[in-house]
Amino acid sequence: MRGKLIAAAGLLACALAGNLTAQGIAIMPFGGYAIAGTLAEDDATGDKFTMNPAMVLGIQVELGLSKNLGIDVGVNKTFSQTFDAEGPTLGPATEVDIEMTQITGSLVIRPGGRRPNGGVTPLFFEVGGGVTMYGFGSAAASFSDFDATKPMFFAGAGYNLPVGPRATIQIFGRAQMITAYESSGLDSFNQQPPPTNIEGKSMLNFQVGAGFRWGR
Repeated sequence: MRGKLIAAAGLLACALAGNLTAQGIAIMPFGGYAIAGTLAEDDATGDKFTMNPAMVLGIQVELGLSKNLGIDVGVNKTFSQTFDAEGPTLGPATEVDIEMTQITGSLVIRPGGRRPNGGVTPLFFEVGGGVTMYGFGSAAASFSDFDATKPMFFAGAGYNLPVGPRATIQIFGRAQMITAYESSGLDSFNQQPPPTNIEGKSMLNFQVGAGFRWGR
């Protein structure tokens, strides 16, 4: 009896592995735009660090689990991004360099499944999470004590426009909730005169963009 159970388990494992292999892997480099909100703020005075929009580039790899489900991992980074430090205590806006690097993972849901050739149908949804790594300053003026890594969660949707048997232009949008920013640099900044109490906020960050997706 035990031998039959082991044999059945082995056959099931082989069937699942075959299903994963059949669905295949897809790769998508992409570009787009990141639109963020307030990184940190002093509620009493109104002093705040406000993120400015920036270009974002990245790449994702998706593994199909079934006709309707997949998982993906990716990395993306903003370029030439800045934030404004401004308010009654801080004075007129001072522009400071910053970059956001994200490592993400998500569950991909495709209501329409896949085409007979293994290509994806147009509409998809995704939910996932990851980490956002803030890097402050530039090569000329580094502020590494302000750097921080924070968890984040997101949901998104998109649409695939076929351009080949298993190639599409994928248009997408994501809404990300990044947990509140904090760092030793910010703590030290608040202690310098004039004293402030600028604290990190849970930040809503949007990404919109398009990429070239090929594979299954």
